[in-house]
Amino acid sequence: MDWKFIRYGAILLKVVIYLNEVRPPRFASLTFQENHLSARFEWFVPDLLDKISRAREGRLGFLDSEKFYLSNNGYRMMLRLYPEKASGFLNCKERQKPVGIRFAITVFLQEILPPIASVRLENGVLVAKYSWILQDAAANIGLLQSREKNRLESSVFYSENQGYAMRLAMSLSRRNILSKDEQVVGLFWTLQAGQHDYALQWPFSSVVTLSVIGGVTSLQRVIIPGSSKCPMEAFDRPQSPNNEHSCGFASLLTLSELYSNYIHNDVLHIKVTITLS
Repeated sequence: MDWKFIRYGAILLKVVIYLNEVRPPRFASLTFQENHLSARFEWFVPDLLDKISRAREGRLGFLDSEKFYLSNNGYRMMLRLYPEKASGFLNCKERQKPVGIRFAITVFLQEILPPIASVRLENGVLVAKYSWILQDAAANIGLLQSREKNRLESSVFYSENQGYAMRLAMSLSRRNILSKDEQVVGLFWTLQAGQHDYALQWPFSSVVTLSVIGGVTSLQRVIIPGSSKCPMEAFDRPQSPNNEHSCGFASLLTLSELYSNYIHNDVLHIKVTITLS
């Protein structure tokens, strides 16, 4: 036996086999954003200034989040943070206080096709109808009143199969009506950049009817391209994903009228009708 191979003592080798995860795996949150199904994962890093200090001293190279899955049977991944990649990475101006920071990653998983208005024949005229059902109306209108939002918007929808893309929006403003300061509701229609714009006729020329539906009555306003007070750009082909040119009515009715006549069980029903032929 050659003793030179054991003169430094024994070596213990351990093999560790991972059989199952003890803790339930973490999953990203699945959400619908516009026309996409997306997965979002948030990671909170406490005591960020301490991490930066340790990185500058060479005691910390990076931080890893928990491993998580994008979806069931989906990809497994993690986030990695380098607290100090360059000078001036962070200036919180609160050197004496612990600072935490929250990171988030959003992965778009699947595109979801926008809804399409229902097409029917009414009195010999082909029309497309789309209903915007605003649930939790009081809470949503409250966002307008607190100015957390400047308008409420419907989903983007198509006037017909391979038709125009559009959406509805509701706003809230103040007007002096009969020497009384009132909150008034505005209703707007906006063309959006769509998948079939290259094959459509421009400018848009169909008559659009906006309706607020109540239990007993409904309120209607008509938009006629070419003879309305709206800018002509509102009917041109949109040049960007967020079209800034809308057409509608800034003072459609007062907020009190909306609550009295059109909001029932905290639901508001708004309908648009497009004349196709």
